[in-house]
Amino acid sequence: MQLTEALIEQYIEDAKIIIGRCYLPFVPPTIVKITISKARSYWAQIKHVNGNYYELRVSNVFNEITDEHLFHKRLMSCMIHELIHTMPKCWNHGVVFKKMAALINRYYPEFDVQTGTVGEAFGIKEDTRVIHYVVKCVNCGAESKYVRSRREKR
Repeated sequence: MQLTEALIEQYIEDAKIIIGRCYLPFVPPTIVKITISKARSYWAQIKHVNGNYYELRVSNVFNEITDEHLFHKRLMSCMIHELIHTMPKCWNHGVVFKKMAALINRYYPEFDVQTGTVGEAFGIKEDTRVIHYVVKCVNCGAESKYVRSRREKR
């Protein structure tokens, strides 16, 4: 399968239904922008814009999954994962996020929603670049890893 914005939109809508069936107070967010990125450091990322509005970036690394069943499973798992982040107290991968993922996994074990997944399980070679910087948020403890080093001054 080929990753497209239209396909992502369909998976988001299906993920909203799945979460709504598992957790009735779920308020589906509005995704105002979808971007397919070249990033290899993440599968997908969701960014809060305002109110219940979000932007979603999805890595084109999905296109490297050759098995259609695995492609479907991973994309749905990612969309569910990112939508969980839009719920109260679920912005990080803390206790509330893990409880919500466990709840969804109880009803839909085929998607195996996790806090992180290694690409090798889906036949994707991991990024072997050296990480030069790790930035950690002092409030929530979230870490961002950067592989590029700053250019030397001339």
